[in-house]
Amino acid sequence: MRIELFHEYCREQDCLYGPKQFPSSHSRFLFFRTPGRDPGYLAHEHPRCDVTVMSGLPGAGKDTWIAQHLAELPRISLDAIREETAAPPTGGQGTVVQAAREKARAFLRAGENFVWNATNVSREIRKQVVDLMAAYDARVRLVYVEASHDAFLEQNRNRSSAVPGSAIERIMDRWEVPDPTEAQGVECWIDGRPA
Repeated sequence: MRIELFHEYCREQDCLYGPKQFPSSHSRFLFFRTPGRDPGYLAHEHPRCDVTVMSGLPGAGKDTWIAQHLAELPRISLDAIREETAAPPTGGQGTVVQAAREKARAFLRAGENFVWNATNVSREIRKQVVDLMAAYDARVRLVYVEASHDAFLEQNRNRSSAVPGSAIERIMDRWEVPDPTEAQGVECWIDGRPA
């Protein structure tokens, strides 16, 4: 009996034979952010700008991906802010994140497209970043970059400011691959190719 009820529920929700189709990516985004929202409602979208939020372990290839796909856009890089302020790569990052958020607000107020480049490996951290962008009516594209274990360790060693192995292990403990509910657009790239 329970199987039949579940079958009927899935049929009613238009997800019996495949994933639920939302009227738009923005409608899907708002549905998962707003309890009680009608999944069939076509949400009005008038983005002020487009923001690409990068996600991936240190050395996974985020900088390379940006150089290949969005080199013309300004970027906010937490690594660059650390270098500018001589902040260590480990420990409290509050001042680095605050400086990045202030730079983002300037782009958002101006309605200028940009890239937010940081590890953003946990859903909680990505949500904080996406919430900031959404508060300014930005359309958010989340790009997750992954490389094989050996490749990302080598790429991290070759960086101008390599992240210590102990810090990478702590980051990996919080690592959560993004899912399609987190932004209007979510892309996964593995070893330089779309997944």
